[in-house]
Amino acid sequence: MNAMELSPKRAWPHVHTSLESIRRSGPGHPRTERLDFAVLVLGSVACKYWAFLRAIPGTKWSKCARTPRILRSAKQAARDSEEVLGALHPSLAASMRDLLQDSDVKVLLIGAKEEIGGVKGVPLSEPGAEPKSLREFPHDCYDVVVEVQSEEVRCASWEAVQNRFYPLGGHSFSLANDFIINLASIAKVLKPGGKFLFLSSAERDEVLPFSFLQLPHLKWQIHQCSGSASGVSTWCCTLGTDDPSAALKLTPSVVAKQCTDETSRRRYFEALRPYLQRDDGKIPEILDYGCGDGSLMSWAFQPEVLAEDGPREVTLVESNQELVERARQKLPHADVRLIKEGEPWPFEHQFDLVILAFVLHHVPLPDRAALLAEAKRLGRVILVLEDVPDEAFTPAACRLAWHVTEEHFRPFGQDPDDYISGVLSKKRWTTCFGDAGLEVLDETLVASSLRYPVPHVLYILKAKETVDIIICI
Repeated sequence: MNAMELSPKRAWPHVHTSLESIRRSGPGHPRTERLDFAVLVLGSVACKYWAFLRAIPGTKWSKCARTPRILRSAKQAARDSEEVLGALHPSLAASMRDLLQDSDVKVLLIGAKEEIGGVKGVPLSEPGAEPKSLREFPHDCYDVVVEVQSEEVRCASWEAVQNRFYPLGGHSFSLANDFIINLASIAKVLKPGGKFLFLSSAERDEVLPFSFLQLPHLKWQIHQCSGSASGVSTWCCTLGTDDPSAALKLTPSVVAKQCTDETSRRRYFEALRPYLQRDDGKIPEILDYGCGDGSLMSWAFQPEVLAEDGPREVTLVESNQELVERARQKLPHADVRLIKEGEPWPFEHQFDLVILAFVLHHVPLPDRAALLAEAKRLGRVILVLEDVPDEAFTPAACRLAWHVTEEHFRPFGQDPDDYISGVLSKKRWTTCFGDAGLEVLDETLVASSLRYPVPHVLYILKAKETVDIIICI
């Protein structure tokens, strides 16, 4: 075999055998010393020549040099992938193996999608890299995103996750915003047709996380990959391919609108808005009882609303001193009154409209008749907004809606066990109003939101007409 046809690793044994036969002459032999010098020189020249050959593009020498590196890299990547898969839940690992049959697929491993402050991820090809926020990744860069750390599985129940993300009924200090933003980031990094894999014990119609995946501008296809005896399944959500980049750019604004419209009460004002007018064009007089910090009716004073609807005379009533002060700062042109709970309302004239927005379920059942009597005395028309968890679109969503409704009493210092029985069904609300001498003119369902996954009903009420019976003798 010609030594020049051998790569260094294959040629070295032949050279090594010849040198050893000469070295047997013994140390100090002139022949050995000359040989040592020759080996040093020839070795240096050979190494430089080999480096020169490897640097020539397209030669078998350059390919020979790259091949071991490529093979080592591929083997290392395979070992890394197997190490990652071995650490995953068996259901998730099985689904990933199916996807990894395509060697070109780019996979991003992420932590819990509920992570506060932003979900982080690392490429599967670099599992030892420092995780970085998905907000730092470019758009459309991965074929598959895999949640390798499931908060739900760690907590051992879907109810535990609900407790964490709606602990205070969707109020401003709820963790729901982090969850929503993280899911938006996941959608951002996926390529058209990309897949998001995660473990869940939830059913497809659960509000979290599937309600996010059902946002109108994101065309997800959702299916269950595999399940396990423990009730934990791997879900695969495939991002649609219809103009995904344009759709994904809408995600921040859609999510922000869902969140801010809830916390600012904008969406509830829009539900009430058609009824806050007078047919004769006169300025309507409105009383908002239990107004809180005034957020709901503050929208009536927004320039664009004033330009379209004209002015309204607004009176606000609240029993909490701190909220009264905040309402006065927010609505300097409104009449804001502080009254004690249970007291008669300090007005004698009638208002065109009396608003009871999410008030009645905070009032104990025995006290509601008196409150509704005051509303009937002072309002020509009464608008009532109430939570109706039973109207959620699926049994699973209904369970979550009841959970959120129950928890939302705590920030008001009310024990859910004492008040949850006062959250009524649509039928029972209608009966309650009828017993108070009120007639339901109309009712409108106000859908739940990502920020507060509880449906509501807007009731339009007025006092029942009484018929005087005159007996002629």
